[in-house]
Amino acid sequence: MKKTLYSAVLVSILLSACGSPITPTQTDADKIRQYMRISENPGQTTVDPLHGKETGFWYGAILGSNGVNANGVGFIHKFEDGTLTATVNLNILKAPEKSYFVAWLTDEGQTKFIRVGVLESIVGDARHSVSFSTKDDVTGLTSVLVTLEAATEPKTPGNTKEATGTLREVQKTVQK
Repeated sequence: MKKTLYSAVLVSILLSACGSPITPTQTDADKIRQYMRISENPGQTTVDPLHGKETGFWYGAILGSNGVNANGVGFIHKFEDGTLTATVNLNILKAPEKSYFVAWLTDEGQTKFIRVGVLESIVGDARHSVSFSTKDDVTGLTSVLVTLEAATEPKTPGNTKEATGTLREVQKTVQK
């Protein structure tokens, strides 16, 4: 709780320094924390208050495809209660009107996939993020695909690939 509050205050100060009039609500603070957080303690095991200790971590870069200028990161946290949390953070210009950037986790051949969700910019600029949690084992889906879609909940990835990346398992060492 203290870290979340501290992060929200810190981000508010940083945003104020940049001239942004945003004062994050708790929901916005959570989104900002998810956007900025890769691990609570680099090199150490993350502990989530709802799901327990982290038992697996996958991380990787995401780059624009087909001439699209984009970059970002994706990661999956697996926790001891079986929950997996996937997050995609992507710097990309806003989608055209009535279009949406949708993030997917896929296998290498892109034959299996799961929709992570629509990438949203909480501050209205190029920084976009989406996160979701599941009890399904998606650790075999380590490729990230971002597509441009006409709907917010397409059943399958469209053909307009905006960005791609690959997540690799990271072995963290516990510091004593």
